[in-house]
Amino acid sequence: MHSHMVTIQPCKWLWSSRCTLKIKVFAWLLFFDRLNTKDLLVRRHWRAGDADNLCVLCHQHIYEDRQHLFFSYNFSMRIWT
Repeated sequence: MHSHMVTIQPCKWLWSSRCTLKIKVFAWLLFFDRLNTKDLLVRRHWRAGDADNLCVLCHQHIYEDRQHLFFSYNFSMRIWT
């Protein structure tokens, strides 16, 4: 039924992997920027734009988004290396 739709390669790899369903769903949400980070809550108008949207984990005054939390945050960079 959906054979005419274009498949995104990371998603195809993700769903065919042998990891648990919880990890698959989390990675899918991360791929498509659907995790409830503070920037997503602002985009959905669940938080005021002038509210404190800074990362609570670090003290560098950086806005919390998926790029920061999973790739540029100091702890995340140490985990990836």
